[in-house]
Amino acid sequence: MQIRNRFFLEKLLLAWAVAGILLALVTSTMYLLWPGFGEQGEVNFASVAWLVSNGQPLYTDMDAAARYSLQHGPIVYLLIGGIMQLLGPSYVTAKLSGVVMFWLILLLSFILLKKVADWRKALIFTGLQTWLLFHWHNSCYIRPDAMLVVCMLVSLYAITSIKNKTLMLVICAAAFGFIINLKVHGVIYLLPLLIVLQNRLTWKRLITLVLMTMVVIALPFLLPQISFSNYILWVQTSVHMAANDPGSTLRNFIPKIVAILVLGLIPYCLAVLRSISIRKFYLHNKKVLVALLFGVLAAAAIGSKPGSGTNHLMPLIPLYCYLLMRLSQEKPVANVVASTTLAWKRRMSGLVLGVLFLLVTLGGAHKELTLLKMAAIDNRAPIQQELAEIEKSYVGKTIEVGYGEKGNRITTDCIPALVFHGHPLLLEKVAFGDMLAVKIPLPTATIQALREGYVQVWLIPTGQEPFAWMQGGEFPQAFLENYRYERKTANFDVWVYKGKS
Repeated sequence: MQIRNRFFLEKLLLAWAVAGILLALVTSTMYLLWPGFGEQGEVNFASVAWLVSNGQPLYTDMDAAARYSLQHGPIVYLLIGGIMQLLGPSYVTAKLSGVVMFWLILLLSFILLKKVADWRKALIFTGLQTWLLFHWHNSCYIRPDAMLVVCMLVSLYAITSIKNKTLMLVICAAAFGFIINLKVHGVIYLLPLLIVLQNRLTWKRLITLVLMTMVVIALPFLLPQISFSNYILWVQTSVHMAANDPGSTLRNFIPKIVAILVLGLIPYCLAVLRSISIRKFYLHNKKVLVALLFGVLAAAAIGSKPGSGTNHLMPLIPLYCYLLMRLSQEKPVANVVASTTLAWKRRMSGLVLGVLFLLVTLGGAHKELTLLKMAAIDNRAPIQQELAEIEKSYVGKTIEVGYGEKGNRITTDCIPALVFHGHPLLLEKVAFGDMLAVKIPLPTATIQALREGYVQVWLIPTGQEPFAWMQGGEFPQAFLENYRYERKTANFDVWVYKGKS
């Protein structure tokens, strides 16, 4: 009976894993083909990547007119921009890197896990990782997150599977360099990997690895449009944001702790259910597990600044699932004395594990189906046609999508379309919002750009007061002084520069 139950449970878990992977493939493909973006941050990445690929600065000077720089590393912009230069700028090519990275996560996870277990276990734990990643839409968005996960998987595979130490060194250096280049705090994700590498490499090779990693990190900054000094300035704004609002940072830290506790309960319950000595597993992998815990806590703390989310934990999920699978392969403790207490602990652990898997599945399915529904139902063709007609009406004039008093994702998703057609990007809300949060003053050059008609036509969401979300200040006032309302379309109020065009 026990063997039959285990057989049924394995079949159930396999079906659950396959369902998650198929849902991931369907949703990400539909999202790729949908002419819109899932969040405002993607609007920035798509627009700025195209500007950078055409030679414009990634990290602007603090007193520059354009307000679009974020603190993310240059690699993600270069990848997105490179694909668009190769295949042409569009919403599909802008999102291609994020979706392909998500597909690579699924493939590389299975390949990595298949190296240390049979295909059934590899598929089940790949499914678990997929259901966990569903909790972050960032998994297939054009952000650094998916690239970070891929780099972690590549590093794990190289460390655990490649025998040639020189080849392993080169692959790890490239992956480590990308990780730190994508996010400057990426070094915390590498701590568990460095613990493992310490046992495989001599100090000479480790120093070589560090030097090679530094070279990879530095390479993008050799491009003239990517300033290292300006990058450091924008990274500092992110640090100041957390310091300026400690209360918000603390509130944001709580959801991460909850996520960490859930992830910690799964291996404990699994060990109790399978009569595995979790203490023995801990002692055997102590350094790696301590480094992983430190990395998780550090990522949670860093990701708690205002505007951040639990996505900072994503890069550590592959290592978590890898170690969890290794735990599941441990031999049960021999000669365990049966008792009422032990039976009760197993029943409770089985119940808790079932509830956790159910919560992970329901939460992941809810978020993924929300994304699927958006991609399937939200028809963006009418507004794209409307935008094309506006461009045709104002041929030869610079056009930009602006903001009103509240968010309007349908209109702001149009920003990259205009940038792809050669129009400017003077003000991007996510970047500018970060600057406001750390009290970086609006440069004189930005106000001057309004007065000189740098953008000749602004498209404001219909019926909204232009840039009212700024709650006063020089920019809205300068806008009203230098632009006049001309006409209205289905989604936009068209404001035209008063001066000579």
